Amino acid sequence: MTRWLTFCLLAAPLAVVGCAPQELDTTYGLRHSLSGRESVNGTAALGEMFKAAGYRVNGWRRLSPKLEDYDVIVWFPNDFAPPEEPQRQFLEDWLSNEPGRTLIYVGRDYDAATTYWQKVTPSVPADQAMEVARRLATLRSANAKARAATKWDNHVDWFTVQQPQPQGPVTDLAGPWAASIDARQAELDVYTLLAIPGEDDRKKWKGRDGVPLRDLEYTPLLAGNQGPLVTRITSADWGSSQLLVVANGSFLLNLPLANATHRQLAGNLIETCGDADRAVFLESGPGGPLILAEDPDESYPTGLEVFTVWPLGIIVLHLAALGILCCFAAYPIFGRPREVLMPSQASTARASTYQSGYYMAGSSTVEASARRIERAHFGKHIEAVGEMLELTHDRNYAVERVKYYHEHVKRDSGVSHQQSE
Repeated sequence: MTRWLTFCLLAAPLAVVGCAPQELDTTYGLRHSLSGRESVNGTAALGEMFKAAGYRVNGWRRLSPKLEDYDVIVWFPNDFAPPEEPQRQFLEDWLSNEPGRTLIYVGRDYDAATTYWQKVTPSVPADQAMEVARRLATLRSANAKARAATKWDNHVDWFTVQQPQPQGPVTDLAGPWAASIDARQAELDVYTLLAIPGEDDRKKWKGRDGVPLRDLEYTPLLAGNQGPLVTRITSADWGSSQLLVVANGSFLLNLPLANATHRQLAGNLIETCGDADRAVFLESGPGGPLILAEDPDESYPTGLEVFTVWPLGIIVLHLAALGILCCFAAYPIFGRPREVLMPSQASTARASTYQSGYYMAGSSTVEASARRIERAHFGKHIEAVGEMLELTHDRNYAVERVKYYHEHVKRDSGVSHQQSE
């Protein structure tokens, strides 16, 4: 199991048990950014599942030729309205350009923040229950307004938009993916259904805007009591490529993937993509992604361009070298850091250390600090040598050391060490 998915599994139960009202990140449909990782509506956990399955995963925000480098497109549009015809045509051309490609379209009409506050409600303190109820009601109202303001009457032969009854939790599951799924453990919600177009819809669309009807084949992979939740669409024009239409992200976003049953459904989705290698998460806001004939220049200034400007470049180079030398001179610490004491403090500390019986000449941090401060006083050296000799409690040894000093070290100007006394 990947690191991010493990984090989601551990953090989600903590997030919904015994927590107080707090600022909740609800940014929708992002994967790689900080919001994509922390938001309950992010897609980072699903991206990590793709990586665990062997995919190389990237993100993109435009419909451009760069998408030709990928085998799978995962699109979480942050827009309740269906994609417009130019966007659908671009993606269908992408499907037909290479065999074995998969486009995953996930409907917008689900907000994991609503699920979050529903789970929090039973465990919050009594004095915070009103605030949690207010936030939950605000979210539901905002989603209802966005749903009501959306123009659903578009020619979209990928699906037809319906308002199922009853709305909300899915109680029963059917289809190939439901064989090993316990519907009681799943927590799927449906408010707007992306249903398979019927004959009436196709007759109504026939000839609209000069767009001819095409022979598309619809295969429900997962269905609930309200209707299809995941539909596989194929066409002779696309070859072996496929379009997977998912009703919403109620089992694919960060917070829902804390549920083991949802991870099993997400695994089925990844497995349906076949033996692909590279996947891209297409991120878009209201109106959908822009369509570009050429990829934009994604290079950003790094600051190193200053070295290419004369004479500023050579000046900055010398300043950088000087700064590095200053860092080497000022910051390294050689040896064990020691506290520097003033001479009076060192004497007091040395006296207390003598009294404790633990003083070791030549190795005491206090004594070393004192000697470092008073290193210009040669008499301190004589005293230190005398103290060390005293600690040996061996008079003969001390006499031998002094004699050795006079014979081999001390000399007058011009006198050789080899000259006998």
